[in-house]
Amino acid sequence: STDSSFTLRGKDFSRTFDAYRICECIASTYLGLLSPLNLFIIKTTDMHNETSSSFLIDRKTGKSFVVPGCSDPGMAGILISPKNKYLLTYDNSYYENDNCCIYILAVRSGGNKNNFVLDGYMNINLDRLNITQLVWLADASFALSVTEQIDPANYEESGKEKYFLRVTLPSESIF
Repeated sequence: STDSSFTLRGKDFSRTFDAYRICECIASTYLGLLSPLNLFIIKTTDMHNETSSSFLIDRKTGKSFVVPGCSDPGMAGILISPKNKYLLTYDNSYYENDNCCIYILAVRSGGNKNNFVLDGYMNINLDRLNITQLVWLADASFALSVTEQIDPANYEESGKEKYFLRVTLPSESIF
């Protein structure tokens, strides 16, 4: 890495990104490695349009996967289920009435042993809620701590109620 860029290198690829800096440009941040799937996590910010997006890059092949999102700030978190069956991402929007979204992608085996595909599985949108914490309980269920905006005119934490939710995924035979 340098003052203005960083490079990711894998067995068969090399990609350089403009590093995060103050400018009216597009800059990226390396957020780490999702080790169970050997995926680099990258967040890219378009500073001119004040939007952000994220993607994952396979450490071995360099293949990119777009991380779904529903708000300008982009992904707030990414988690892999205990048995690596699902990849979950979420983000929050704090504009107007608050809301959040959760995207769950199924991790499916590809053609060979070390290959996989991320398929769209489920999208959950929650109005007037923001996620403060999320954790997998089992491969098909997770819990989240949320704040609910009680009074849309009051954006402060004092105008929000906090509680916990549990989500259990339906069996795949439904899909």
